[in-house]
Amino acid sequence: MSEIYSVLLTWAVALSGYQPPALPLEVVTVSSSALEQKACHATPCQTLAWYPEAGGTRVFLDDRLSPDANVADASIVVREFVRYLQWSAGKRDHAGDCESGLKLDREAYVVQQKFLAANGARFTVTRSILSASCA
Repeated sequence: MSEIYSVLLTWAVALSGYQPPALPLEVVTVSSSALEQKACHATPCQTLAWYPEAGGTRVFLDDRLSPDANVADASIVVREFVRYLQWSAGKRDHAGDCESGLKLDREAYVVQQKFLAANGARFTVTRSILSASCA
């Protein structure tokens, strides 16, 4: 794993309170079209990063992200790393349980927001996820 991803994983651990993962994380950069195929099942979407709900040790990132130069991009990576840490801690085994999944997603977005605040960003990313519901 590159140095920037190691640093961002350290941020994700520190801000989330999860333990460092036992299994090494693999970051896979892919084109936006490949990410759309994987994350959105070929349906047009605007995702820039994806951690599969099924778990595993791979996080997929859009190759247009520049986490070493852009704090917003770095925050997206931190959010996906939190999802990986949740899985590593056994918390993402919620197949079919929308409320549990939504709670974990909110947690990941809150950590993303903490990362942005700690790095001087003045915008928020949590508003839409906080109002999301399973109904």
